[in-house]
Amino acid sequence: MILSLIIKCFIIGVMTSIPMGPLGIVCIQRTINKGRQHGFVTGLGAATSDLIYASIIGFSMSYMLELIETYANIISLVSFSIIILFGVLTFLKKPKQFTPNKHTAKNYNNLFKDYISAFGLCISNPMISVFFIALFAQFEVFKAYQPFYISIFTLILIFCSASICWGTVSYFVDKFRDRFNERSIIILNKIAGTLLCLFGAWGIISTIIKHFQ
Repeated sequence: MILSLIIKCFIIGVMTSIPMGPLGIVCIQRTINKGRQHGFVTGLGAATSDLIYASIIGFSMSYMLELIETYANIISLVSFSIIILFGVLTFLKKPKQFTPNKHTAKNYNNLFKDYISAFGLCISNPMISVFFIALFAQFEVFKAYQPFYISIFTLILIFCSASICWGTVSYFVDKFRDRFNERSIIILNKIAGTLLCLFGAWGIISTIIKHFQ
């Protein structure tokens, strides 16, 4: 049971962090311009924002489970369709604001400022709630009247998974910073968009299969 929960939370954390939107560009720029630590704390700000959304949605779902189960298929189909749409937009997105400049690193050394700015950018995007609704409904990590410590443990696992995802991104960007350019961002967008589309399609297909079982 614990292993299953860890795997599910890891998938949720990664899937909610994978879209290479504006925050992804910011994370990459800061990693190139300022170093790996600044890129990581940028992702950490996003992970903290995700934790807040996950907490609100997770606890809400656990108390409204009966209502959600009644419309589970509709909620899943709509949510996964939106994820596919977001995947297509991510696939087609071009990095208009990618302006790496390694000579500006000395002017930006405030990690806390990077963390807060990333948190503000992410928390102002309610679209992330769609991801959590779809993922929580699909993996059923929040259940009615489950022990409070299980819910907290679930949120911690999701936060850690998202942090690992952003840490991995900042690590590889820092390692290959000399090769990073707009073409690299386009490739990452296409990979992320494809994964989102595949995940959305999988969610829709699994929902349909469950409905007819």
